[in-house]
Amino acid sequence: MDPAHLLNPDEAFRALAEDNPVQFIPALQMFFVLTEDLCREVLRDTRTFTSQFANKPGEVPEEVKSRLPEGYPQSCPGLINNDPPAHTEHRRPIARLFTPKTVLKYQPIMEKFTTELIDGFVDDGRVEFVSRFAVPLPIKVITAILGADDLDIDTVVRWSIAPFSLVDPNLEYAVRVQMATDWQCQLEVAPV
Repeated sequence: MDPAHLLNPDEAFRALAEDNPVQFIPALQMFFVLTEDLCREVLRDTRTFTSQFANKPGEVPEEVKSRLPEGYPQSCPGLINNDPPAHTEHRRPIARLFTPKTVLKYQPIMEKFTTELIDGFVDDGRVEFVSRFAVPLPIKVITAILGADDLDIDTVVRWSIAPFSLVDPNLEYAVRVQMATDWQCQLEVAPV
């Protein structure tokens, strides 16, 4: 995307949605659907638009082939890479933690974290909003709700993006190799 579009993404996306609401992004090997109606259609038609192949990494870099001789581990079906009815089975155990009534119960925690994060940058005059607020806030809230609020936020962020990073052509090759290695180490120590 043109850097000028980043300053006014609404206008850029509106123009894309009007001209061609389904965009294939070759670098990501993904389609982007840009209108609400088409998004709903895609989300409802899981037979045509399956999530089972989401996040499929490419070839294993030479530097980590000794650790991954058979390629990347098959990712476990979960919330992101699964379709109903299996998706529903994965979602059910955590869904009760995120009902409107339950979320309302966590409002004081959300307000506390919001205030802490804003206090961390309010005097700076400028802020990179995504890294300083938009990313840490939901992670802090969700880990608190799940009872895992003692986890380091940066570690949770790395764990969260590691599988996606494997397919990100914009990352330096060395970074992708490191992410692949970190992801494999994470799988080796994760409880079953």
